[in-house]
Amino acid sequence: MRVLTDAACIRVLCSEKLLIAIGNQLLLVYLTPNGTTERTFAQLPRLVDKIHGIEACIIEPEKYLIIIHAGREAYCTVLDCQTHTFADSALIVMPEERSEQPVPHIRRRLHDWISSISLLSPTQLCIVTCHGVAALLERDDNNHSLQWDLIDKSPCEDGSTLYCSTIIGRQWENVVILSGTALGLLLIWSVVGQEESGRGKVLKSVSAHNGVIFSIACDFGSGLLNTTSDDRSIKFWKVKLSVNKVDRSKTVTLREERYCFAHTARVFQCRIIKGVRRTLVVSIGEDSQLCLWTTD
Repeated sequence: MRVLTDAACIRVLCSEKLLIAIGNQLLLVYLTPNGTTERTFAQLPRLVDKIHGIEACIIEPEKYLIIIHAGREAYCTVLDCQTHTFADSALIVMPEERSEQPVPHIRRRLHDWISSISLLSPTQLCIVTCHGVAALLERDDNNHSLQWDLIDKSPCEDGSTLYCSTIIGRQWENVVILSGTALGLLLIWSVVGQEESGRGKVLKSVSAHNGVIFSIACDFGSGLLNTTSDDRSIKFWKVKLSVNKVDRSKTVTLREERYCFAHTARVFQCRIIKGVRRTLVVSIGEDSQLCLWTTD
């Protein structure tokens, strides 16, 4: 029996290799020297949820560290591109802190639906949950180690349920997270502050859309930020991140520039494509249309 389902995400490794998540399965699709296309499935347990995110980085020549997340679970494996095989996968565990005393509020758990993941380096992983908790995990500087340990966590001071999030930065102390809520609120927050009160501080909060925010793309270098929503729109923003040289505190300025409509249904994804001569933005909607936008 063959079961057909949607491919929720892909990751391009090179011009001849793709990682594709089809339902709850991860497979490598690659081009052979004779021009045919072959595929190899990763050795994952039977996941309850669909895979919604793939991260990859090179750890050795022709070897990639692969991280995927599905629902509340994240798994780690290694891909050998010479043999086109996956190593056995390992579950990434985020332990909960136990409290012996009653707490006056409901603690946001780490074992929660995962919103997004980002490999800060081959040994550091950032995970953001759907209730706005960012976690830093590390593994040994050993390319064969698949065990991750929880090093730090930072809950956003706004506990709204997140429908999407984007992690910007390659060092934990510099990580900035952009997240969108069900009510169209765009949150930009920092995971680390100079004081304990600065952890998870919201740098900018703005009502961005008349509906759920489904995706956020940002390039602080060019000052471009894009958001898409189920109100069928894509927005272009001018954004600037400033860091105080004395206390390393962060501030964000944000200005809406364009409110654009081209799709006839919900807009699920947007991406910024930086070219040599110009920058383009691509949006993909539920109407099966792909729109290409200029930033001029």
